[in-house]
Order: sequence, then C-alpha cells, then structure tokens
Amino acid sequence: MPLRKQPPPPAVTVAPVEQRELVEWDEFTGRTEPVESVEVRPRVPATSRKCGFNRGQLVKKGEVLFVIDPRWHQAAFNNLEAEAERAGVQLENAGREAGRAADLLANKAISTEESDARVARFQEAKAALLAAQAARDSAKLDLDYTQVRAPIDGRVSRAFLTEGNYVSVGPGTASLLTTLVSVNPVYVYADIDEDSLLKFNALVQTGKMETNGDGRTPVELQLGDETGFPHHGHIESFDNRVDPNTGSILLRAVFSNEDGGLCRDCLRASGFL
Repeated sequence: MPLRKQPPPPAVTVAPVEQRELVEWDEFTGRTEPVESVEVRPRVPATSRKCGFNRGQLVKKGEVLFVIDPRWHQAAFNNLEAEAERAGVQLENAGREAGRAADLLANKAISTEESDARVARFQEAKAALLAAQAARDSAKLDLDYTQVRAPIDGRVSRAFLTEGNYVSVGPGTASLLTTLVSVNPVYVYADIDEDSLLKFNALVQTGKMETNGDGRTPVELQLGDETGFPHHGHIESFDNRVDPNTGSILLRAVFSNEDGGLCRDCLRASGFL
C-alpha cells in the first residue's frame, strides 16, 4: 500500500508593517466672489466729459475713471475763494482797530461804547472769515469731485454713461457710472453638509485638525479645467446658522489671486463677461 507524501509547507512572505499618516479630506463645489465690490457714482451734478479707462481694465486706487464738466464748480470755487480773501482783509482792519482801542480809551480819545464796538467788530470779522473759508473748502471738495476716482484697486466694468450725459446725485437718484471689484485676494464660498460640519467640529475640538503656520485650516482649490488642486488658501469663517431648507452651512475661504486666474466670478460681478 503506497504511502502519501505530506505537501510542502506553504511559502509565506513576511514584510514589515508600513506606518503612514492619512489625511481625511472632503470635496465640495464652491464659487468665487470678490472681497470688495463698489458701485461708482458721482458726488456732484454736471455733464460727463471723459471716460478714462477701458472696459475690463485693472485700475489702481485713486486713478481717474471719469471727468465731469468742472466749469461751474470752478467758478463757484473762485468766487468763494475771493470772498475768503476779502474776509481776511476785513479781519486785519478790524484787528488793527481793536488793537488801538485800549490806548485810545485810556487817553479818552474814544468812548467806552466805541471801544467795545471795535472789539465786537473784530470778533465778527473772525467769525466771517471762518465761515468764508468753510464755504470755500466745501466748493473745493465739489471741484475735486469732478474727477471721479477709483475707490479701490480692482477690475473696472464698462462705462454705463458715456460722454455728454448729465449725471445726477442724491440718495436713490445718483447716476451709476460703472462698477469696480477687487481681484486679490478672493473669497470662495461652499455649502457644507451637516455631517461634514460635525466631523470638522470634532476634529477641531480634539486638536486633530491640520493647521498651517498661522493656525488656520488650509483648503485647496481646483477650477473646472484644472487637474489636481493647485490653489492654496485657508478657511476664513462659517456662517452663523444652518440653512433649514438644505441642512447645510456656508463656508467662506480666502485665496490669494495675484495672477487673477481665480477671478472668473469677479469678472461676472463687474459686468465684464
């Protein structure tokens, strides 16, 4: 009777256990928006004379965007400046008369009433000069406002009013000249579901949430035509309430945008696209 041979022991490969840190992450769809958005409106009424920019141009704060016809405001300023100079001359004369009043009164060359009147005229002249200077300075502001300047750095939209149109001012009636949005940095908004929010809060409370050198939670961004997540930013804030209709909360992140590549929604907000 033949004997069965025992099978050879199986070959076993032994490898050391690899240890590495795993980073949990979640992916959400977001939208970019400018940090600052400004409607550019005039502060003085007149006729628009010149538009000093091209549609979609990047402008610097203080750059002249529109020039409004300054002739009426220049004339008003010149008139009030002359009034201020005349008030200054009157003050000098009144000051000399008031300065001599004490000596004349001591020599009984004038009465006490006349001395008091000279001092009173001097005080009135001082007040008149202050009023004239205030009116002149106000007219100077109106003259300066005939040059409509960019209030922030950013990308400007098209000119909504062209040369020759009358621009009006006043609450609710001021003419819209153009819009301007900042481009660097940009906000990115995303709706976060409740489960992701709870997980985020748990990681923060246990100290397991990754942070950058500034103690902020890093986030990465990918545009629709990009591979990977080449843009790096950080979480700036969460909204203060959960949307009852969707059960989500709004997250806002901040991303640097020095090359302007993230500002597609900024272009839409400015009316460029």
